Amino acid sequence: MTTALGSTKDNLMRSHRIYTLESAGSDDITSIATEGLSEFFSDARHHLLNVFSKSGRYMGDASPVPSLVKKVTTMDKGAIEKLNIPCVTGFNGGDSYAYMRSLDTLRKHYCDTLLNKVLKPFNAVLGYYINNPSKLGLLSRSELLSSVKLNNVSLGRKELLSYNNGKLQATLPFFDVYRTQSDFASVGAGINQLMYDLEKNNDDAIAKTIEDCSDKLNVLIGYLQGEFGQKYNISKTVSSDLSNFTLQIAEECEFYSLIRFSATAFANAYKDQIEFFKDL
Repeated sequence: MTTALGSTKDNLMRSHRIYTLESAGSDDITSIATEGLSEFFSDARHHLLNVFSKSGRYMGDASPVPSLVKKVTTMDKGAIEKLNIPCVTGFNGGDSYAYMRSLDTLRKHYCDTLLNKVLKPFNAVLGYYINNPSKLGLLSRSELLSSVKLNNVSLGRKELLSYNNGKLQATLPFFDVYRTQSDFASVGAGINQLMYDLEKNNDDAIAKTIEDCSDKLNVLIGYLQGEFGQKYNISKTVSSDLSNFTLQIAEECEFYSLIRFSATAFANAYKDQIEFFKDL
């Protein structure tokens, strides 16, 4: 989404690959692999803090007034075909209503679950290891990890990208954005509900929990490097679990921001369309 974001993600993916290669083929984590895991946790901290940003805000009500709805729905089709209207950057067009419904589905599946089913349980897992650092060396997986309900982000990205070609198009013909003129009103009502539901997610609580996870990862780095008077060993099972879960959670946080960014851009473009028709 931004150059800085891309940079932190590149670092995160690179350090995860290095750690994975270094720890492969051994029942124990060597000092080299431990350093790799510490570097990965460090990159994960930076990415988690960087990825959750205010990705634009929805500015007010997008519902078109009845007179404007009537104006759009009764306008001569030949005349409206000639109009290029403001659109979402990168939106392929063709069916704005389907795009809005897709965003709402993604919101329910990814955004509404991020705090309570992903971040808070993972924060508890990290807290368990910080309070019981000797458990880092156990060969078995912590049962606490079963409480972290991860989502398949790749499926969500595929769904979102199916509507987005990444091209910079400020305007599109009306019927490249809407199937019918009546869809214009349906999309307006749906956008308001979508944005209202997104705003119910507590961004401040999400950001605070991400910071808590980041702080705990920093403590784990200290444990692995012996910064607190004692150096703790970590088993291959625990290190693999923590690194994989951390990577997936960072991706979920990034996708949360992407959904919010896409929905906000869509809603604000619709507001621009309302102003466009008001001026005709």
